[in-house]
Amino acid sequence: MKKSVILAETAVIALEEIKHFKRSAMLRQGHSYEYCSEQAQMFIETLVGRSISSIADGLVTWGFDVDLANIGIPVKKYFDKETDYLCFFDDSGPQIAVLYYTSPRQDYVNALYRLTTIYQ
Repeated sequence: MKKSVILAETAVIALEEIKHFKRSAMLRQGHSYEYCSEQAQMFIETLVGRSISSIADGLVTWGFDVDLANIGIPVKKYFDKETDYLCFFDDSGPQIAVLYYTSPRQDYVNALYRLTTIYQ
């Protein structure tokens, strides 16, 4: 059964950071600001669309992240191979709450802990 999906404020902040990072990386390569902004927005839309469709259908059970569970944040994670990004979410309630998006190369444990502490 499909559940509805909501983006938490922490996920929206993370998406804005990712968009800024992608746009900045492309600007350093010499592309125009308009082109970089469009490409960064398309990346975010792809990331969100793929993650939501993958976690909402309920066909696959995604595992808990052990590192986050050890500090008291029992959330599940989804890794998108196409975008190379992680999506952390909580599906314990009637809705699925997407909490955070990040690159697996980032220190996501401290980043998510910081954001969930600030926005609780």
